[in-house]
Amino acid sequence: MEFDLKLQQFVEWKVYNVTPIKNKFGYRVVLIYADGTKMPQQKSGFPTKKAANADRDKALGELYSGTYVVYSNVKVKDFMLFWLEKEMRPRITSGSYETYSNIINNHVIPAMGNIKMTEIKRSHIQSLYNEEAAVSVSIARLVKTVMNTSMQYAVNKKIISINPTIDVALPKRVEKKAYHTRNIDPQKTLNMSRY
Repeated sequence: MEFDLKLQQFVEWKVYNVTPIKNKFGYRVVLIYADGTKMPQQKSGFPTKKAANADRDKALGELYSGTYVVYSNVKVKDFMLFWLEKEMRPRITSGSYETYSNIINNHVIPAMGNIKMTEIKRSHIQSLYNEEAAVSVSIARLVKTVMNTSMQYAVNKKIISINPTIDVALPKRVEKKAYHTRNIDPQKTLNMSRY
């Protein structure tokens, strides 16, 4: 799937009032770009006018705060493959690319590929980490690295508004790697005894 990442660079916007749409309710957001082009987005399917207004208020808040999500129908699998090919491939070694591709295609996509990016919750991430850690600690660590990096990119590009990986840890049984530690065998050390 191809994303036009320029969609996030709107300079102005309009949000219209809630109206009835096909026996339900909805509203429109129109994003306006520097060159004058407009991109309308219809938000519909709300059962009540109150529900539609609540979502409209949320969209207004996100537009004012700069967290409005432009790409609301992107699935995890489409985003992950786009991120791997367009963002990571030019920047990493072929070995790293193979590792990332393996993690995405064999671990992330089977677990959550059909979920929309905007619907990912911390519980999805935690479940993925738990499943991977039960099989392989090293794979779980790689999955965590890939998810942290890709989700931060998604936030930066306004594909999601909040990074769902923040504060999600690997299960407790996964010990952090000890760096620069030395094990000393007391049997093999010299003892300095007092005379």
